[in-house]
Amino acid sequence: MNILTIKNLVENNTISSLEKMELKILDSIEGKNDISEEGDQLSNILAAKQIIEKAHENGTEVKTEIRLFFKGVRNIIGWI
Repeated sequence: MNILTIKNLVENNTISSLEKMELKILDSIEGKNDISEEGDQLSNILAAKQIIEKAHENGTEVKTEIRLFFKGVRNIIGWI
């Protein structure tokens, strides 16, 4: 996950456009052995989708949800 990439995705896309990106990547990996780059892209897209959804659900600003998302990620990494 890359915070700058996720922030850019959140600021410049809708859920619908992120879902289209997600499907395009999923279609492109069929039959591939090494999908590490695509996996990174999917992680960023899925994170952006979650952040936008949470902002809509909670009525909060996207920047607040970005901060909360990465706080949760740091907590998980610290727990491991």
